[in-house]
Amino acid sequence: MTALSRSRLGTTVGKTLNMKTRVQNSLRLLCLAALTLIGAQAASWCGEAEYEIGGPLAGLKLPLYPTQAGEPPGHPGCLPNPDKPGELLYAKDGQFPELYLYEGSVEHYRHYMFKYMPCRSMFDRQSLLRNWPAKDLPGVQAAQIEQYAEPVFYVSRGGSGKDTGKRNKPVPVVRCKPGAPVLDIDLGELGPGLYALRVIGAVEHAGLERHRKPLYLKATINDGPKGEENSYRLRLGYVEEFYSVCEVYFHAGEARRFKARAQVDAGSAVDLLVHNIDLHDALAGTVRQPIKKKMNLLTPEEFAQLRRAASAPPKPETPEARRARDERAARHDLRHGRRRRQEQLAELRRRRQSERRDRGGVR
Repeated sequence: MTALSRSRLGTTVGKTLNMKTRVQNSLRLLCLAALTLIGAQAASWCGEAEYEIGGPLAGLKLPLYPTQAGEPPGHPGCLPNPDKPGELLYAKDGQFPELYLYEGSVEHYRHYMFKYMPCRSMFDRQSLLRNWPAKDLPGVQAAQIEQYAEPVFYVSRGGSGKDTGKRNKPVPVVRCKPGAPVLDIDLGELGPGLYALRVIGAVEHAGLERHRKPLYLKATINDGPKGEENSYRLRLGYVEEFYSVCEVYFHAGEARRFKARAQVDAGSAVDLLVHNIDLHDALAGTVRQPIKKKMNLLTPEEFAQLRRAASAPPKPETPEARRARDERAARHDLRHGRRRRQEQLAELRRRRQSERRDRGGVR
């Protein structure tokens, strides 16, 4: 290699390395800028609360469900083994834990996908607007209030539930029968949005069958455009433990005061033990601002041109053009019909050959 070739090669390699260095520096600067923006956004999100990865839409970080019979937090029913200290009588089976949805909640939230991934309810302390203990609601009489200690169930990875024989501490509930009591709920001032009114309750074991007896709830909410009342009737699923047995969604078109009434409806064959009723913002965590602010596909001028073209009267067709169009359509229909008949004959031959083979008489 001559001195000139070595010089040119060295210059080329130097330029390549220099370009590579510049690219790497640019990428580092971009990454640093992205991390700075993410950090600033996370700081704004986490000013008062700590969110899961993803920010408000992913939800607040929640504590584990507090157990009462010595189980690990978040795993009710996984009792400790009295004969083998440090071991569990019922294993976690690799399932993800339940979460404590909000302060004072007795609600369970379990999910089929717990055996694969962590899951959470759409409704927790982030979405919670108001919470009413059922015993304090207007329309409830003292004779309708009682104490209920829910059983502690172990739910295996396969989804089957087993009563462990343990009970959680008794809590006050309202026994709701068809038509009584009628729970009056002042929802307060609500802004425009979508809301969910939920009933947290259970049914005693004595009323349970494999094929559940009917249980209906009727809710009346003044969510009409002019404050009219709308009625909602839902059939409920239930167990002995406390779950959200009913979620009534309603839309608020304007900021004003809302009220609701709820009662177990006629046709119900079991009593519902209601612990509390809560109100949630169904859009909690979403961005409350318009994202799309301009037209993307066409400009306003192009849209106006399309509208003018669509509203313009069609041009009159000459007899010759009409005849030519009819002839093209006739030729197309003829070709299509001939091809379709050929396909039908071929299918008929294949079917007959298959029948002969089945009878053992192939020819």
